[in-house]
Amino acid sequence: MKPIRIALFHRDDWYRGSARIDGLFSYPVPEFEWTHMPVTKGFQSDLHALRGKAEVVFWDDGKYKDYAGFSPDVGQRGYCPPVVMYALYPTLTPGHLTRRVNRAKTADAVFVDHDDLGIWANRTGLPVRRCAYATNEYLYSPRGQERDIDVFFPYVTGWSKERPALDLWLAENCAKRGLRYASTHGENIGVEYARMLGRSRVVVHMNRTPRTRPPRIFDAACAGACVVSNEMPRVSGEDWAAGEYYLAFNQPYSSAYEEFEKSAIPDYKGFAFEQLDYAISVAIGSEGARIAEAARSCVMACHTWRVRAREMYATLLDLFPILRPGRENYWFEGG
Repeated sequence: MKPIRIALFHRDDWYRGSARIDGLFSYPVPEFEWTHMPVTKGFQSDLHALRGKAEVVFWDDGKYKDYAGFSPDVGQRGYCPPVVMYALYPTLTPGHLTRRVNRAKTADAVFVDHDDLGIWANRTGLPVRRCAYATNEYLYSPRGQERDIDVFFPYVTGWSKERPALDLWLAENCAKRGLRYASTHGENIGVEYARMLGRSRVVVHMNRTPRTRPPRIFDAACAGACVVSNEMPRVSGEDWAAGEYYLAFNQPYSSAYEEFEKSAIPDYKGFAFEQLDYAISVAIGSEGARIAEAARSCVMACHTWRVRAREMYATLLDLFPILRPGRENYWFEGG
């Protein structure tokens, strides 16, 4: 196989760099070779400088400002490498979507994780393809660790005032049941996050918005935990069914992804949340172990970087004919 050479543009963050916690481009695959291109907000990059060095620019999601991007303009790039912009978190707020749509004006195509592809096609006029989040099965792994945490609630508070309230409710609920509880208490714990998932029997997740399908469900399932979460939105190409791959609850939920004062954090003390309570009871038992095993099998078959790389390679050849010379046999090699 002839690998496609990628210039991987991303913010200079620890979780996007060479020690990536996201699955895409996290470990070597035969389909791609890539060079990290860390950039700042508002960067401007001349694609002429990448001719002969990269065949495709993959522009990772992140905070860049609307005036960031590439030159020459789309349609005037000649033999410069085409730009694919990746939208991982476009559903958090209308502003998140608008900023990414504006960013796409300097791209040649858009890859979207979980949002409605039709929205993107209508608003950008560009080729839009599904590129679902993929996990790193080596980082998010059971690792043979003792599962010494019964219930784990990992979260960054961000703009979700309900998350710290749920943290307190879960701590009290688990203490009453004699369950071992752990939480990140709204903090980013870095690479320790992956190890904590591997130590947990049950991982509870609260969606930041009802339209957001989080990467966490794949990472936690890959680590062998049973996921208990708000109901997942439907995503084309996925069938992450409640009761089969995770256990769902409706209450509580994050009402809005927006800034808030500490006084706005709700008090859940005394709330029953019967559906969540029941889901944890199921998840901690034999049925939860079965669901966790089914979810991990699904992730290993459909949502690892190794799998996504094959899909992405074929998509890029389909989108950009300039990549096809020397790779024609790919379609007959079981790719």
